[in-house]
Amino acid sequence: MATVPPEGRRPARLSVGWGWWPWVFVPVVYAILASFAFYPVPPLAEHRLLTCACADSIDQAWFLAWTGHALSSRIDPLFTTAMNYPAGINVLSNVSMMALGVLFAPISLTIGPVAAFNVAMRLAFALSGTSMFLVLRWWRMSWLPAGLAGLIYAFSPFMIGQGTGHLHMAFAPVPPLIFFCLERGLSGRWSARRAGLLLGALAVIEFFIAIEVVTSLMVMCVIVVAAGWLVNWHDLRHRLGRVGRLLLWAGVVAVPLLIGPSLYVLKGPGSFTGTAQPVGTLSLYRADLLSAVIPTNLQLLGLAGWKAIGSSFAAGNGSENGEYLGIPMLLAVLAVAGRCQELAGAGVSPALLEDQDFSPILRAREEAETPDAVL
Repeated sequence: MATVPPEGRRPARLSVGWGWWPWVFVPVVYAILASFAFYPVPPLAEHRLLTCACADSIDQAWFLAWTGHALSSRIDPLFTTAMNYPAGINVLSNVSMMALGVLFAPISLTIGPVAAFNVAMRLAFALSGTSMFLVLRWWRMSWLPAGLAGLIYAFSPFMIGQGTGHLHMAFAPVPPLIFFCLERGLSGRWSARRAGLLLGALAVIEFFIAIEVVTSLMVMCVIVVAAGWLVNWHDLRHRLGRVGRLLLWAGVVAVPLLIGPSLYVLKGPGSFTGTAQPVGTLSLYRADLLSAVIPTNLQLLGLAGWKAIGSSFAAGNGSENGEYLGIPMLLAVLAVAGRCQELAGAGVSPALLEDQDFSPILRAREEAETPDAVL
């Protein structure tokens, strides 16, 4: 059977979206949900924190405002006696969030640290989801699944728990970008220099948001790369060379900018050795194998009995219990992993599909469905 295209009809174009509106609509939805998550506290409230005026929330609001205050007052931003007087503290050894302090300095210096914290926590959810959404859209995922993935990432149980007072952990738009640059560089779609320089810059930014997050990301990147090699171990020498070049260019940015701050954290004035808290206290915040499937009181849906059990983990501190995933999420992960294994078994690389031009197939299908098609 042959088809004759209508005269004057333009060939169909491959499209991964519905125009420009999803790029605006999806981030706006994230922002609205983030605002409602902390209702009824207004975004610019000056005298009321989102959660409570206690524990980590107070410290985080203070540190968020410290960097802008120190820079505007021309005093040392890395050490201060304003806390723990008269000995003082090493600011970098604490949850200083200096990058966020600079970003939200206009609010903290004009309205106050409480308002800056309230705005930053809302933007943490909105920007984290938007980052994941944009990365997946770049990977040619259509807007609806990409939007749902960004929603799951930004409002996951881990993020909800950290949103009760840990701004440095909840502000997570950088990790998706780091894995994106890693994929671009290792797949060869970007040059090692381009991907490496961006990777190094993102690592520097995340270091000044949360040192523990960038450290965890380094470990996860090693695991992801090693797992990829185990699945596809062919041409290992070439792959090792690509990783080496990528890390070299990342180090061009990261090493000069981070070696000084890292030494200051470890050996600077006010630095400490050992654990931040006694080992007996830290052992109370251990996870449980069941915590991945048993919800806590922070989850909207769940059996009351199960929530009571889940909320007892990590010493009953919801902000320290970020292990819950849920049975539906685990089943979805297994389904995706199984699909990827099927593609690999069939000799099809999902990465190869990204650069394929499917417009001839779409054009032929469209032409076949027109009234002018003839036998």
